[in-house]
Amino acid sequence: MANAEKKGIKACLLGGVFVGKTAIIQRFISGALGPTYPTIGGAFSSVKVYYRDRGYKIEVWDTSGHEKYRKIVTTFFRNAAVALLVYDITDKESFEVVKYWMNELKEKAPKDIRIFVIGNKSDLESQRTVGRSSAEQYAQENDAVHLEASAKTGEGISEIFQEICASLSGEEKETQL
Repeated sequence: MANAEKKGIKACLLGGVFVGKTAIIQRFISGALGPTYPTIGGAFSSVKVYYRDRGYKIEVWDTSGHEKYRKIVTTFFRNAAVALLVYDITDKESFEVVKYWMNELKEKAPKDIRIFVIGNKSDLESQRTVGRSSAEQYAQENDAVHLEASAKTGEGISEIFQEICASLSGEEKETQL
């Protein structure tokens, strides 16, 4: 039985079009990957994560990757505790979009927001165009955590949410993922 639950932790999911933001949430919630469609504006999901006998209710705001929605997406930053900046490891341009969102977060998000840079599609390693070490270095330079995952296979998905909970509980990252 979990101890007291931390309620209503707001997390924003940011990144370009077709990087797999919605797929990551879908995979985590249902354990499977069904058809996904581009998010228009934003979508909301609530997930419960248990970490070290404590429940965390994370309210995930899945935002559109379309450039025309960028202005409204910044309104989702208000009161956010966590931001996940997602890029596709096979698409160098998607990493540039992460840099855009990092700048927006620094300017408009709460100063204590925890930032995670997530490289999705790790199952496509042979097609990688964004180097893991350069993404890790970028995250480190921006006081963020870098993780990689595959929404398609499920590899690394639950670890993302475990790392979020670890950061919310004030623990240092325990493993290098």
